[in-house]
Amino acid sequence: MYETGRELSGVQGEPCTKLGVSYQEYKANLVRKNFVLLKEYKANLVRKNFVLIEMCQDNLISLNNSKAHIRHAQSGTLDFE
Repeated sequence: MYETGRELSGVQGEPCTKLGVSYQEYKANLVRKNFVLLKEYKANLVRKNFVLIEMCQDNLISLNNSKAHIRHAQSGTLDFE
């Protein structure tokens, strides 16, 4: 919307916008904000996946150790370390 009550005949450029922010500035800020949010999202996703992978590896190791202890116990050669 154009301002009313003032003479704007010599003014060039875009009409006045809300809070003095032009569409290009708004769009640039939105792009920057989305870029930062995307980087944070990706970083959180990487951390989450890393933790899940570590948990899976730990569970597999403990499962393998449990199976090994069971096999040793069944064969009668259980070693106490």
